[in-house]
Amino acid sequence: MAKAIKKRGATKNWSYTINEEEETFLVDFGDELSEGFGIHFEKQVADDCCKVYFPLDGELYEDEKKSEFKALLNMIYSARTSFSRMEITDDYGLAEDFMESKKFKLKLRELTEEEMERAKRLYNLGDTAHPGFVLKLIYDYLEIPFDEEYEKYVNQKVSCTRYDLEDQKFLRPFIETFLYETSEYRDQGRLFLIDDYFGERNRPIREMYSGISILCFSV
Repeated sequence: MAKAIKKRGATKNWSYTINEEEETFLVDFGDELSEGFGIHFEKQVADDCCKVYFPLDGELYEDEKKSEFKALLNMIYSARTSFSRMEITDDYGLAEDFMESKKFKLKLRELTEEEMERAKRLYNLGDTAHPGFVLKLIYDYLEIPFDEEYEKYVNQKVSCTRYDLEDQKFLRPFIETFLYETSEYRDQGRLFLIDDYFGERNRPIREMYSGISILCFSV
């Protein structure tokens, strides 16, 4: 984990201490607001927590190279092979979503001719910047009038984090709605047709698509 703390980027103000005698690893975030992050093992278990004051929206959250919150999660994740089990939680459910998204790799393909024509048609309407262009694509696929507010089209079955609900930020759940209603998974067909899609048995599929929605949201 110490190797994840660099002198530039999101961790430039961080410092760490390793006490081999007491078998502890401590991180000072250097912002005079956040509590220090520490790991100490008792009977092969480390169960610790800390309060941090990192941005949870905007560029300083979405951009993984600038986000201290994601840098902290990546630091912990870098040590995953040293543990038999790892669980990271936060008050808003953001850590769980981010960590699950790390389990899957995306394989991109070229657009079909029909998809390219759709993209060109919408691009020529003038909304060429992200996320406006992505939203136009989703609106078009879901046959939603462009002048409608997307919030009311969020499928109530998709997952919204507590942070999404409290701040009334529904863009990511809306993207997940699009994936849920239009995507196919292997030979099981459309996601919304999969029996018990929201049950525990299909949690890996759900987490993968939640991770994709995070990627779409932060590109």
